[in-house]
Amino acid sequence: MAKRPAVALVPSMASSLATPKASAAPAVIQKQEATTPSKGGRPRTLPDNVKNISVRVSDEVRRALRQASLNHDMPIQQIIHNGIMDQLSRLGVVVKD
Repeated sequence: MAKRPAVALVPSMASSLATPKASAAPAVIQKQEATTPSKGGRPRTLPDNVKNISVRVSDEVRRALRQASLNHDMPIQQIIHNGIMDQLSRLGVVVKD
């Protein structure tokens, strides 16, 4: 049985945070992303100045988050934070700590 991904976002939220459409991104940016090496990992802890956000999730996603929390010994909030940070990095958004 295939493992589920560790991070699950609300379907509507995931679609709005997905990578930009090909027609919306200029070819120059796409070429630059292909040649830019990965910067490795980023901190996986919540910064002290983080503000509260509310995330609505379905029952299925809530169960998946609970299971991921148990499997990875990580709080659900941290899993959601990691998912948001991953999506932002895919969009090329720089998040300052």
